[in-house]
Amino acid sequence: MIRHIVIWKLKEEAKMEDVLKLKELSNTLKDIKSVVDVEFLVNPSKGSTHQMCLISVHNTIEDLEAYAVDPVHVEFGSHLKPLVCERVCYNYEI
Repeated sequence: MIRHIVIWKLKEEAKMEDVLKLKELSNTLKDIKSVVDVEFLVNPSKGSTHQMCLISVHNTIEDLEAYAVDPVHVEFGSHLKPLVCERVCYNYEI
């Protein structure tokens, strides 16, 4: 299995109402066939350098690759990109 972790730093002008809409929209990612589990986190603990995190689990690296181009994921990304200024990604086998 592969765990895929992505964290983002919000732009200063990003509005919390848009972030909360994005969190709600993240539930659609659970409908993607290649996703075993997904969690979207906002409002980290004090001292965090980034404000949002997505953790997804996939059975294989091929499933993660399919997830990356899935139309539901691409649509989610189109709502995310205007809000963020930095992205960090880390994938590992579990």
